[in-house]
Amino acid sequence: MQDKSLFELTIVSNLSVEPFLVPSVNRIFEQNGIRIRIATVNYDEYCSTESLQRFAESDFIVILLNFENAYPGLLDGDSTTDVSAIVDFELEKARRIREAVNENSNASVLWFGYEDWQWNSSFVFGSQHALNGLVDKINAQIREELDSEITFIDTKRVIASIGISNAYSIKNKYRWNYLYSQSLSEKIGLKLIMALS
Repeated sequence: MQDKSLFELTIVSNLSVEPFLVPSVNRIFEQNGIRIRIATVNYDEYCSTESLQRFAESDFIVILLNFENAYPGLLDGDSTTDVSAIVDFELEKARRIREAVNENSNASVLWFGYEDWQWNSSFVFGSQHALNGLVDKINAQIREELDSEITFIDTKRVIASIGISNAYSIKNKYRWNYLYSQSLSEKIGLKLIMALS
């Protein structure tokens, strides 16, 4: 990590990360002697003038998008969903985000992949997960396409390290629009420290 007294970190998400993730990341960085200022950008507003200015001021940009928020009810629907169209759309979305960052910042980008383990536990059909591993296909395409420009963090692996039952909080999901637990928020903070070191 660069020798700097204060780092600027921006989190782009379609989740409400302020109640749990931001304090967890702050605490973990502080415990490691690193001063950090965190700003959040709602995914729907990442092209706004204010967000682009925030990118310009950032040393690091974290992309943390949740698949369930991006496609509410998708896995509850029928099996005729065009998986390849969703993969293509998500790849184009990733390109647009990365382009907005590239044009406005020299910040390092840490991209947390989508995860679907909360769904998969209740939507298994034989040995095949719902929608033929759609989330894995999206993650693979983003990783392949943007590998040289981002640091890709496998969210599923982060969840596996603490266990699925410890990673989610239904209360947080409905109260704060943040379905992850405090434990997972802290683990994400640790992953950020490791990735930025």
